[in-house]
Amino acid sequence: MTAPSAFASLRRRRAQIGIAATVILSALLILSAAFEFAGSSDVLQSMATLGIPGYLLRPLTLAKISAVIALWVPNSPRLREWAYAGLAADLTGALYSHTSVEGLGSPTTLVLAVFLSILVVLLRRTPTTAFSPHVSR
Repeated sequence: MTAPSAFASLRRRRAQIGIAATVILSALLILSAAFEFAGSSDVLQSMATLGIPGYLLRPLTLAKISAVIALWVPNSPRLREWAYAGLAADLTGALYSHTSVEGLGSPTTLVLAVFLSILVVLLRRTPTTAFSPHVSR
C-alpha cells in the first residue's frame, strides 16, 4: 500500500467512525428528547431530584432537537461545531448534576459519560473552522 492510498484509507476510516458516532449520538438525543417531550414521569422525577425546575424541560428538549438537526446540515462545519459545543455544555452540566446527587456509580452517570465520550470522538474528527487558531488567514 502506497503512502497516498494509506492516507486515503485512514481518512475514509476516520469519516466512517465520525458518521457512526454522529448516528449513535443523534439517536440517543432523539430518544432522550422524546421521553422529555412526552413528559415521562421518570424524567420529571429525575429533574425534581436534581432540583431542576420543570419549566426548563421544554427548552432543553428543543435545544437537543435543534442540535441534532444542526449536526446533519450538510457543508456547515461552523454550525456543527456550535452544536457540539452546546451539547458538550449540556452533557457536562447533566453529568455534574447527576454525579453530585447520585454519585459516580449510578447508571445515569455512566450513560452520560458514554455520551461525552462519543462527543469527544466527534469533536476530534470535526474539521477546524475560522475560529480555530490552526487555520491560516
